[in-house]
Amino acid sequence: MSFGKRGQTSPFPPATGAAAPIEGATPDMPDVGVSPGGSVRSAALAVTSPGSDSAFSAGFMALVAGVFIGVIALGLAGPSLLTSLGSLGGEVKLRAVPVIVEGLDRGDAKTALATQAFPDRQGAAFMKRLKTDFPKEHDRLTGQLADIALSGGERTELIEAVNLWSADFSMRHIGDLGRTGAKGFNAMTGIASDAIDLLEKAGGGACDAGALQSLAQDPARIAELGTYGTPAYKLNMKANLTLVSLAADGARTAPVDASLTPQDERALQRLMVSMMQDRRVQKIQVAALSNGSAPDIDVCDLGRVVIDKLDSLPSGTKGRLLALGAEQVQPLMQSAMFQLN
Repeated sequence: MSFGKRGQTSPFPPATGAAAPIEGATPDMPDVGVSPGGSVRSAALAVTSPGSDSAFSAGFMALVAGVFIGVIALGLAGPSLLTSLGSLGGEVKLRAVPVIVEGLDRGDAKTALATQAFPDRQGAAFMKRLKTDFPKEHDRLTGQLADIALSGGERTELIEAVNLWSADFSMRHIGDLGRTGAKGFNAMTGIASDAIDLLEKAGGGACDAGALQSLAQDPARIAELGTYGTPAYKLNMKANLTLVSLAADGARTAPVDASLTPQDERALQRLMVSMMQDRRVQKIQVAALSNGSAPDIDVCDLGRVVIDKLDSLPSGTKGRLLALGAEQVQPLMQSAMFQLN
């Protein structure tokens, strides 16, 4: 997946051939006292230095790149992925779906479910905005909800239908989302940040690979966390509302040139150097350089580092990076959609 100029594999200057000077890489970059001859500064320089033989640096930056891609993907695909995660909370008291549609034909069931399927604040705001900006999509979604409800489906199945609808909507409107500039970029990193917090809570405070794998392999726990009214549900509906709002804004906006400028590349270089100076990243680097292997990395903490640094990018860079990311993230979303099916 590429995030650089078209044809490149990264938004950062390539690590082979002539390397551009790294702005911000100064002699006083912190050396945190690891093994002789090794420091966080040298590890940072290895990221963009030609011919680097630092296997850990290469692997670590591949992980960072993966988290970076994940941030954009999570912001775009979040509505289809988030309702399986949440925090402990009971079912909200409301009218059961069979009661809502009892005695109604399909048309009347669509009308009733448009306001009663998800009557909470977040759900109602999403459905209202969808009807305003994309009336045909609203009609399509409420039709799907009515078919499920009239067949005896419960609210959990309606939520699953919204997940599938939003994933499909995202893919069909990916170009519109990519035209929303810094506003869209900030909205997506905001959703991703909230999702990381939710993921950490779902893992009981642990966010390393083992904890996440354990959660993913526990269908009962996931089902328990994803009920209507939980924080995961609310974030999901917030993400859906954001998705629809951005798609509507993007549809009214001229296309954005997705080619990164030299200024963008320099900004991204500074971002990488700043990331390597971050104490959270230094902790990982020190452990790896001291032990000779990568530590058990807290994926959520690393994700927060990436988001913090992305938020500091210039507005123009954010807009072009989002445009390019929207072009490239679609395969990830298609893969996620396949897994949901």
